[in-house]
Amino acid sequence: MSASARADREALRGKVMLVVGLVLMAVLVVSAWYFFGKAGETAEEGAPMDPWFVASFVGGFLALVVGIPALMRSAQYRRSAAEWRGGDGE
Repeated sequence: MSASARADREALRGKVMLVVGLVLMAVLVVSAWYFFGKAGETAEEGAPMDPWFVASFVGGFLALVVGIPALMRSAQYRRSAAEWRGGDGE
């Protein structure tokens, strides 16, 4: 595979990971907004738990755990694409 084809492949991977990371960061913001808004409220004893409260915690946690590494990986892919375009790779 030629160096330009490898660079294009790495650049595409970088763009995909960037989009994934940004979408997950948006999910994190919405989840945190809902979770912390509801966390301070007093619940009645015996009242059923709000399923969106639990979903916001789980979704926010997963977005944090997966989103930040996706953004970091995106930067690595873009750096690798720049190396392939510059001829530094073999």
